Amino acid sequence: MTGDQRGFTLLELLIAIGLLVLLTGMLYGGLDLASQRYQGQSHRLDRSAQVALVQNFLRAQLSDARALPAPGGTAIQFDGRPDGISFVSRGPASANVGGLAQLTVAYAPGTSGASGTLSVHWQPLAPTVVPRDSILLANVRRVEFSYYGASTPNDAPTWHASWQSLPILPSLVRLSLEFADGESMPTLVVAIETKSGSAGGLAAQR
Repeated sequence: MTGDQRGFTLLELLIAIGLLVLLTGMLYGGLDLASQRYQGQSHRLDRSAQVALVQNFLRAQLSDARALPAPGGTAIQFDGRPDGISFVSRGPASANVGGLAQLTVAYAPGTSGASGTLSVHWQPLAPTVVPRDSILLANVRRVEFSYYGASTPNDAPTWHASWQSLPILPSLVRLSLEFADGESMPTLVVAIETKSGSAGGLAAQR
């Protein structure tokens, strides 16, 4: 063959194929990394939207807490614990729970080291209405409720780890929450203003 008609040698073909494989691997590697980053950002955006919905729900329900007397005692129907809270409020329309209901928001740890959930249980005060349960947030590692107020008239207001068997509502309820991956929900603080046996008020978040 003449110089003008000379084709590729076997070595040149092998080098070209090797370069093609290398470039293809780099391309797919870049696409895979971009896909992982997109999925991570999408997951964070989904969580942020869910956290915002949950905080708005808790803010609305807690600010509408009612200081109803507990049966057979001087305390009110409000039970505040570090890992959960139970109070009387108006059931949200989205849950198809009409009238007043006992809402219990509680953390349930997972079994065998698995992450837990933050759930809510509606127990309507009207006996004919069926109670409901819903999971608010999943993949939760830690939940901490705390309560601000004066437990007796002679005490100065301060933060308490629990608020139980008392005749008044706390002034503030604070919720801190940490997910299993180490990320934390922005701390939620809800103000409760007692008025004539019912509670309403504004919520603040910090």
